[in-house]
Amino acid sequence: MSHRTLLEVMREGGYAPKAGRPVPLELIYQCNTISYQEYQAEVERQRKMSQAGRNAAAISEMENDASLVDERAKRAGVPKRFLGYALDLTQIDALNNGNGIYVCGPQETGKTTLACSMLRGWLKENPFGTAKFVRSTTLIDNLNDTYSSNETIDAVMAQYATAGLLLVDDIGKEVPTVRAVSRLWELFDRRYGSVIPTIVTSQYGPDELSMHLSESGDNRSALAIIRRFAETYVLLNMGGQQ
Repeated sequence: MSHRTLLEVMREGGYAPKAGRPVPLELIYQCNTISYQEYQAEVERQRKMSQAGRNAAAISEMENDASLVDERAKRAGVPKRFLGYALDLTQIDALNNGNGIYVCGPQETGKTTLACSMLRGWLKENPFGTAKFVRSTTLIDNLNDTYSSNETIDAVMAQYATAGLLLVDDIGKEVPTVRAVSRLWELFDRRYGSVIPTIVTSQYGPDELSMHLSESGDNRSALAIIRRFAETYVLLNMGGQQ
């Protein structure tokens, strides 16, 4: 009768004997033909192989999750340039509590990249949530009475007012007309009342944005928008003297 060593048994898919369990005579023989060092080395090798398998599965799952998040972000309108970055969860509690994020700073400081990373992080944490990305100039065009579509202004407003997370990029770039500022106030007030999170980016700090929007002549709505930001938004300044 030929005997295999414990090392051979283990490498063929067998397991090392566990404490408290009966040990067959053949296994006792095999244990006597392998050194303790060899036994320990094989146990460690199997442990590393098992861990490597778990790590590979975890990485694959993370890659699949990231791919699904980016697909949802793309449907939300996030430009391709801002996909693929690390997800940002630093403000996830604020967003999940219905608060907003105001990201301000000069050009080329990464405001939109950060905002999109936070939006994608929110999508990861809210698998059934809906998000929407829109440039402020596009937002105002869409909410103007001249919006060329079969949809009514109220229907278009509802799309932005009810999105689970709305990202308004580069507010302040739009021409500050009375109508534009009034539409912005209505939008932010509706989201505030519904406790729905909003992310805003701007080259202007809140005080500067207030002055910019006031150029429309509608000082009251301009100040009301900034008060909403001050009350429920986390301010993230990306640099500059704002």
